[in-house]
Amino acid sequence: MDLRNGAITVREILANPAAVELVKKYLPGVLDNKLLVGMAKRWTLNQVLSKAGHKVDEKTKQKLREELEAL
Repeated sequence: MDLRNGAITVREILANPAAVELVKKYLPGVLDNKLLVGMAKRWTLNQVLSKAGHKVDEKTKQKLREELEAL
């Protein structure tokens, strides 16, 4: 999957079932909040990971990026 240096949108990520599974793996529970997901669809991956702040460590963010890129 081409993440376009993190500029890929959440909508594009959610269109790929394998990518959805990776999001569930690395960001458990985040997709359970339908209101948040609806608002975030226009956000980029970089924006989402930035908003995750201290809740998600850098190692986890990097693994998610790497595995998404491998799709």
